[in-house]
Amino acid sequence: MATFSSQVEAISATVLEQSRQDHFAGHDPFDGLNSKLFEWMHGLKSGIFGLAWIQFFKQSPALCNSASIVSRAA
Repeated sequence: MATFSSQVEAISATVLEQSRQDHFAGHDPFDGLNSKLFEWMHGLKSGIFGLAWIQFFKQSPALCNSASIVSRAA
């Protein structure tokens, strides 16, 4: 039976390898501001709606990035 420490090391190695394969690209909490929806509705990016949108993205799972047309950061 593997020890907790060896399990953590295996998980860490897997995550690191996956990150390297993706060239460390991924989603960021502020990616919501790069949504294609903001390109279509330009004036909404600033003000209270922009703040609410950022908070929504920070609290939401990564699935929301795809649903709101946000590409992965490079």
